[in-house]
Amino acid sequence: MNTTPDPLAADLDAGLRRLRLGAMRRLSAELVVTAKTQRWSPEEFLRTLVEAEVTSRDASNARARLKEAAFPVPRPWRSSTWGRPR
Repeated sequence: MNTTPDPLAADLDAGLRRLRLGAMRRLSAELVVTAKTQRWSPEEFLRTLVEAEVTSRDASNARARLKEAAFPVPRPWRSSTWGRPR
C-alpha cells in the first residue's frame, strides 16, 4: 500500500488557496493517506481538517494581536540602569 502522500489535485489546491484555507491545504495530502489507511469516516476526516484550520487561525490571530498591541519588551535585569549611579 502506498503510504507516501500524492500531491493534492490542482483544482483542490487552487480552491483551498482561493478560500485561504492554508492549514487544510498543507495537511490534506498527508491526511488523505492517514484517513485511507485507518479507514476514517468522511466526517472524521473533515473534522480533523476543520480543527487544524481553526487551530492555525487562532494561533495566527493571537500572534497578530500581540504584534499590534506593541507591548514593551522587558529588558533583562542586568541591562537595567535602575539603581546605578549616573
